Amino acid sequence: MSRDIRLDVDFLGNLKTRKLIRELGDHGAVCMIRLWSYVALHHPKGMMNGMTADDLEDAAGWTGERGAFSAYALRMRWVDQVQDGHLSIHDWNTYQRWVFRSEERSAVAKAAADIRWNKYRNHTLNAKGMHNACEEHAESNAPFLSSPITKSKTIVTHKRFTIPTIEEIREWCEARKNTVDAEKFHAHYTANGWKVGKNPMRNWKAAIVTWEKS
Repeated sequence: MSRDIRLDVDFLGNLKTRKLIRELGDHGAVCMIRLWSYVALHHPKGMMNGMTADDLEDAAGWTGERGAFSAYALRMRWVDQVQDGHLSIHDWNTYQRWVFRSEERSAVAKAAADIRWNKYRNHTLNAKGMHNACEEHAESNAPFLSSPITKSKTIVTHKRFTIPTIEEIREWCEARKNTVDAEKFHAHYTANGWKVGKNPMRNWKAAIVTWEKS
């Protein structure tokens, strides 16, 4: 699920937009943006399967004459009518490629997370198995010692830090239901070499929690 859309800085000055405003007023332009936002959230491929012209106007928040917004959008090719009468946003894949590929990005991120989890789980199980085997061997073969065994100092190792993608950051923030801007967070730590103070970052999720409090 995508949480943003791309809007050209010249959207309001574009000839096609000016014609839209001349025909339907500023409300028409706002409704077009609202329609794109709705589609990005619920139909990331741009295909509004099962939606009627009335549904389209409801999604856009159109409050003018019934049918005027959908008729204009179809006539001026803001919206296309494709196979089986389904509606789709015109050239959605070209102008909203980030949204269009959001499902694929989420699938790749999930697959990568599953791989990391499986590696961690297998490593943990193998380490536990080796530990148990060593204990069994020690109990059966170790000679009796009158003096206590001094335990060696435990060396703590840290898992190698992997820089997260913007999509991973966004999904984590959505799961925590916070207002941290994923792109701003990513850009900030990319600029400083992914460091917290003078030290290399070890846990970006913990850094998100810190940002929540700021």
